[in-house]
Amino acid sequence: MTDHRATPRRLGVTSLVFVLASFVSAALLFVVQPMAAKRLLPLLGGSPAVWTTCMLFFQVSLLAGYSLAHAIGGRRRRRWLVVYIVALLVGATVSLAFLTGSGIPRAGVGPIVWLLADLFATIGVAFVSLAAAGPLIQRWFDRAGGGNPYFLFAAGNAGSLIGLLGYPALVEPAVILGSQRLGWIVGLILATVLLAICGVAAARGVEPGPDEPDRDEPSVATAAAWQERAGWIGFAFVPSSLMLGATSFITTDVAAFPLLWVVPLSIYLVTFILVFSGSAPSIALTSRVTAVLLIGAVATIVLQAKHPLGLILAIHLATLFAAAMLCHGRLADSKPPPARLTEFYLCLSIGGALGGVFNAIVAPAVFDAISEYPIALAAVGLAVARTGKARGRCWWGWPLGLFVAIVILGRIDLGDWRSVLLVAAPLVVTFAASRHPIAFAACLAVTLFTTPRVEGSATLLHAERTFFGIHRVERVDRPGVTPHLRLMHGSTVHGVSLIDRPGHPTSYYHPMGPIGDVFEGMTAGLASARVCVVGLGVGSLAYYARQTDAHTYVEIDPEVVRIARTSEWFPFLATAKGDVNVVVGDGRLVLDQAPPESFDLIVIDAFSSDAIPVHLITKEAIELYLERLAPGGVLAMHLSNQHLDLPPVVGSIAGEVGASAWIRYDDEQPELASGDLRIGSVWAVLTRPEDGGSKPAGLASWSRLDAGGADRAWTDDRSDVLGVMKWGRP
Repeated sequence: MTDHRATPRRLGVTSLVFVLASFVSAALLFVVQPMAAKRLLPLLGGSPAVWTTCMLFFQVSLLAGYSLAHAIGGRRRRRWLVVYIVALLVGATVSLAFLTGSGIPRAGVGPIVWLLADLFATIGVAFVSLAAAGPLIQRWFDRAGGGNPYFLFAAGNAGSLIGLLGYPALVEPAVILGSQRLGWIVGLILATVLLAICGVAAARGVEPGPDEPDRDEPSVATAAAWQERAGWIGFAFVPSSLMLGATSFITTDVAAFPLLWVVPLSIYLVTFILVFSGSAPSIALTSRVTAVLLIGAVATIVLQAKHPLGLILAIHLATLFAAAMLCHGRLADSKPPPARLTEFYLCLSIGGALGGVFNAIVAPAVFDAISEYPIALAAVGLAVARTGKARGRCWWGWPLGLFVAIVILGRIDLGDWRSVLLVAAPLVVTFAASRHPIAFAACLAVTLFTTPRVEGSATLLHAERTFFGIHRVERVDRPGVTPHLRLMHGSTVHGVSLIDRPGHPTSYYHPMGPIGDVFEGMTAGLASARVCVVGLGVGSLAYYARQTDAHTYVEIDPEVVRIARTSEWFPFLATAKGDVNVVVGDGRLVLDQAPPESFDLIVIDAFSSDAIPVHLITKEAIELYLERLAPGGVLAMHLSNQHLDLPPVVGSIAGEVGASAWIRYDDEQPELASGDLRIGSVWAVLTRPEDGGSKPAGLASWSRLDAGGADRAWTDDRSDVLGVMKWGRP
């Protein structure tokens, strides 16, 4: 196919304005995405679904922007330029609301609806107008006589990439959130000026004529075969869904924060830059590498591998890169001439938006697991087979696949080798089918959805997917393990109830564990206690409530409350002796509404799967908790985490606010293997600066938690999650 890439012919300095306008508008378009999501994250409990829903808004807004560009891009009259510029200025004005947002979620309004409405009210007009800028700039460049405009696509993607990576690397650590928003609005005004210059140059490049499409623009109804359009949409849909699925897969067990959001999206953009700049490898090579990496990604999913974290992340991010290169390479090979530029971008945006709708709306409503990610992987398998089939055989495919398998199996935790063999057989068959279109995709899907998991037998009693996570109630009857019911949130145990001793606390909440020490000390010192627990789980801590105590549990997910109140599964709330009250809401927001010195004990035990809601462990949050403690009160924080080393963070914050802190690393027990199912855990206790720094009662075996360096302390504006990540085995 003819290569449409070219360089400007005769615009001189004006061409630099086009490049700058393309770069600035794209950078603004993408820097606002993690910025807006970070603002909303604390208001919705730190759920990883915040980013997926934000991406749905951005992708649909991108579609609206490309539709706008397609509608006005071929019009000759200058009034359309005026309309567009006015829309940008209105967007800048409306975006002033972005400085403060639209408040906290209202009761009775679903989180997805509230989040989308907030984004539309604050940055909607500006984002749609900026989204239209990319294709309009390129169309205007062509009409101004600058030659083929496809090189501006790479310039725009470079701006997008710099905006994305620059936010977590430069902007987020150095600039407070309010100043970030103000800077974005100033940048929007600059982009408006640059776009006005580009529009004027385009208007001068043609003679005024009737307000109708350009004569060189084919009719939308007949310009391309619908099969070609469907191909554009399909090859845009698959990497979009895969990127969102990979992001959810990564953040579910680590943390929801900007860097883990932008890395998959940046990889997605890099592939666009490479394929449209002519720097991409051949489709045949990309196809075979993608096939090998798909097998690796599928293996980690089926094996439920969690360690080492660095290798697991590398496998999935490499798979995303190869798959996006493959799909975007097909798009670059089929790109149309400049006259159909806006139609091409419109189809790409439709595919991207459909990926967002599928992952954020359809999948949570239809599936009770993160099934959209395996589905996207299987769809990539179909693309691999189609692109690689006719290119000849690659002798190195099997050796490379064997090498990848050895590396993966040699590094990750495999568990029972008999189960691993059950996984290896379908993986070998799947790779053998990698040159046959339907067979490869079918084998990937069958392997992902039917292969027995390595973890072991558990009977599923209930499964529910909500905005805040995936919950499964399971009964475990394995040889050598005490029969029990457990609540799984993602891949992490969030509570256990023994079949033969219902109501007895187990797992992280065992009386012999750290939290048992805390309640024992409080019982010895107070005849009645006011306790607030952030994070309900199955209500295990209600076991410690005496008749004279008042316990308040704060839980953001109504489904968790319903599960904990189902006494035939988990009887802790039903059998509690004291006054037990459950409040639905974000723990930090609820405590912010409580009066000072309201509680004798505050317990922070809120996790989404194994991911910590970052906003619950910042300096500002801990200052709030300490203010809500009565004199002599105790703040207990559950810091067990497979992937993050949280004690240095809490120690640094304690030193910053003047609090005294102690920690207990409980002896590691074989997970769910001892008779009473006690699980090793890590807890920290903090006391108010006003209380003199004496160790609370009951903590004789606890050690002082070092303050550490001030740079380890997290704040609402800055949180170095990467600095405390456990990249190897725990």
